[in-house]
Amino acid sequence: MIASFPRTALRQAVVRPSKIHAVRAASAWAQVPQGPPDAILGITEAFKADSHPKKINLGVGAYRDDKGKPYVLPSVKTAEKKVVDSALDKEYAGITGVPSFTKAAALLAYGPDSAPIKEDRIAITQSISGTGALRIGGAFMERFYPTGKTIYIPNPSWANHNAVFKDSGLKVEKYRYYNKDTIGLDFDGMIEDIKAMPKGSMVLLHVCAHNPTGVDPTEDQWRAICSAMKEGGHFPFFDMAYQGFASGDTDKDAFSLRHFISEGLNPCLCQSFAKNMGLYGERVGAFSIVCESAEERKRVDSQIKILVRPLYSNPPWLGEVKGMADRIITMRALLKENLEKLGSKHDWSHITSQIGMFAYTGLTAEQMDKLAKEHSVYATKDGRISVAGITTDNVERLAEAIYKTRARATASLALSISAPTSANTRAISRIRSPPASSQEGLEVGGVGAEGGGGFGRAERGESVVGGEAVRMTMTTLVGGLAAGRVGGIDAAYQMPHPYDESKPTLVLVNSFTTSSELYQAQYKNKQLTDAMNLIAIELLGHGQTRTKSEQFTYWDTAIMNVQVLEALGIKGKIFVLGTSQGGWITVRMALVAPDKITGIVPLGTSMDYESERTRKLGCWDGYEACTGPINSWTTNDKPTDFEPDQDYCDFLIDIGFGKGCPKETRDFWRKTIKSNYKGDDGRRRARMAAINLRERDGLHGRLFDIRCPVLWLHGTSDVVYSVANAEQEIKLFVNSPDARLVTVKDGQHFLSYSHPNEVDQHLVDFVGKYSK
Repeated sequence: MIASFPRTALRQAVVRPSKIHAVRAASAWAQVPQGPPDAILGITEAFKADSHPKKINLGVGAYRDDKGKPYVLPSVKTAEKKVVDSALDKEYAGITGVPSFTKAAALLAYGPDSAPIKEDRIAITQSISGTGALRIGGAFMERFYPTGKTIYIPNPSWANHNAVFKDSGLKVEKYRYYNKDTIGLDFDGMIEDIKAMPKGSMVLLHVCAHNPTGVDPTEDQWRAICSAMKEGGHFPFFDMAYQGFASGDTDKDAFSLRHFISEGLNPCLCQSFAKNMGLYGERVGAFSIVCESAEERKRVDSQIKILVRPLYSNPPWLGEVKGMADRIITMRALLKENLEKLGSKHDWSHITSQIGMFAYTGLTAEQMDKLAKEHSVYATKDGRISVAGITTDNVERLAEAIYKTRARATASLALSISAPTSANTRAISRIRSPPASSQEGLEVGGVGAEGGGGFGRAERGESVVGGEAVRMTMTTLVGGLAAGRVGGIDAAYQMPHPYDESKPTLVLVNSFTTSSELYQAQYKNKQLTDAMNLIAIELLGHGQTRTKSEQFTYWDTAIMNVQVLEALGIKGKIFVLGTSQGGWITVRMALVAPDKITGIVPLGTSMDYESERTRKLGCWDGYEACTGPINSWTTNDKPTDFEPDQDYCDFLIDIGFGKGCPKETRDFWRKTIKSNYKGDDGRRRARMAAINLRERDGLHGRLFDIRCPVLWLHGTSDVVYSVANAEQEIKLFVNSPDARLVTVKDGQHFLSYSHPNEVDQHLVDFVGKYSK
C-alpha cells in the first residue's frame, strides 16, 4: 500500500517515474454477471456486419421513409426552429413538467370534449417517454393501489413491460391475447382470462397498434372487454405509444380509452410521442390518472394544475402523422400483394388486418434465422417485423425471401418409424409395358386419371431367397390406363413373412417420401402377422420403386399395386391400409379393382384436393408447402450430386411424429430419404412426387362408388389433417356397408408409429370381421 512506502520513495516517485506498479484494489463489481444481449441491438449489429448490397433491417423500432432513411416530421423541424428563435431560458420546469405540454397531451389522448378534462379530474405529469410513464405508473400503483400488487399484461407484450413493472415492485402475470394458429386475436381466451382474474385486478391494455403483434380488438370487441373489466371490478392500465400511427386518425386510435371512460371506468394512461412524432431521442411522454373528482385529483397529485382549455386545433403534425400511417398501411398491402403474386396460397390477410408499425408474420424462430442467413433479412426471432423497414424498393425482395423460406420450411408431409431389421424380406418386381396389340389379361376395372378402363396380366420370373432381395419379372398388358403410359416399372415391396394363402392380406401403402420401412412396428407384431399377410408396396416416386417415365399419378400407383398383387398370386380377402397420401391410394385401389379389395383403412389423411375448405377446418396448406421444393427442384440441369438437404428431411420427420423423436429414428430417416432421392434421378422423382401431392384430384365425388367397409383411423394430434375434416369426409362414403371414423387420443400424423398397439388392434378386429 502507498502508506507503507518510505517518505523518500514518495518524493522520488513525484520526481521521476517509478518502476513499482500500483496494485489495484478488488473491484466491487467483480461478481456482476454478464447480462443477456439485447435482441434488437443484436439484430442491428448483425445487419451492420452483413455485406449484402440489398440487406433489409426489419428489427428497427423507428419509422423510416420509403428510402429507408430516418424521418423528421416537418412540424417537428418547425417547432425546433421556434424553440431556437425564441431564446427560451434554461430554468427548471415544474416537478410535473411543462403545463402547456401536459395539457396538450391530455387533450390529444382524452379528447377536447372529455368529461374528466372538463371536470379537472385528470392528474398528469410529464415523463421520460413511454418507459418513464410506465415506471411512474408502476410505482404509484405499488404504493397506493388498494386491492393487490399484481398487474396482468397480454401475452405477448412489449418486452420492457415485464422489466419495468417488476422494477416498480409489482408482480407480473399474463393473460391470453395472441393466437399463433390464426395469427390473430385470441379474443375468447382473453375474455376468459379477464373473467378469471381476482376481483379488482390491474390489467395492462394497449390502446392501439398492439406491440409486438399489431393485432388489435375491433370496436365491438373493445366494448366486450370493457364489460368484462367492469364485471370484475378491474383497473384498466392503458399504454398508448402509437396514437395516430395506427390508422392515421388520432381520435379513432383513442377509441378504447375513451370508451372505457364513457362507461364510468377511471383508468390510468401512459403516453409516448416517440413514434407518432418521431421524437425517439427526445424521450417525450406523459402519465395520467383519471380521478373520481377534482378533490381526489388534488390528493392524487396536489402539484399538478390542469388547465382546462378544450380548444384543439388541427396542426400540420396531424397530416404528417397520417402520412406516416398511410405509408405503413401501403407497405402492408404491397407485401401481401407480392406474396400472392409469387403464387403463395397461404392466407396473408393478417399482414393487412394488423395495425401499426409492427407485424407478426407467423414465421418461426428457425425461419427467421433462415431469412437472416440466406436472404440478409433481419428481424426478431418471434416473427415480428418492423413494417417501417419495408420500402417500395425492397418489398418485392422481402416477399420473395419470406415466400421461399416459408415454402421450404413447410415442405410437405411427415415421416416416422424406427430402423428396419435385416430379417425382413424385400422384393423388387419388374413391370414392363406390353405390345399395343395385346388384348388378354387381368381386367382392372374403374376409371384412371384420364378416364377409361384397362387390363393387364403378370407372370412370375426368377427369384433369390435367403433374406436377400427377390427380383421378379412381370409382363403387363395395359390398355387405356395411366399405368400403360408409364410402363417399365420396377415395383419394390416388402413382406415380413412368406405368403400364406389361407390368411387374408393387408396391403400397406406408405406416405410422402417414406418407404416400406414405415411399417416396421407392424412387421414385428406377432398378433398382427398371425392373423394376416402383410405386404408393403412402395409407391411410384418412392423408396426403390422405379419407372422409365417421369410422369405418373396416384391412379398409376393404384393400378400398379393391383398388378403387383396379381403377379405375386395374392388372392382371397385383400385389405388396404394407407397413411396420409397412402390413404388416397387405398380409395383409388378400391375404385379400380372393386372385386379384389375387401376393405380399406385410411390413416391420417384427407379425401379432398388442397382446398380452402380443408384449411378452414384446420388442415395444412399443402399447396404452399410443396411449391417451394418443386420450384427449387425444377431445372434443366442434371445435378449428379443432388440429395434433399437435412433441414428438409428434419422438417418431414418433425411433422410426422414430433420433434422429440429418438435419435436413431431421425438418423435412419435422414439417411433413407437422402439415399432414396440421390442424384438427378432422385431429384426428378422427388419433384414429381411433390407435384402429385400438390396437384392431386379430389375424391369427394368418387366416394359414392366405394362399396366396401371403411375404417378411418385418425390421431387427435395430427398436425397435417384435422379430425374436423375427417368427421365431415367419413360421411361421404354413403354406399359403404360400414364406414367408421375412430380417433386416437394424442395420435400423431403417422398413427401406426405413434400408437401402433391401438392401430394394430383395430386392424385385427376389422380384418377379422370382414374375412369371415
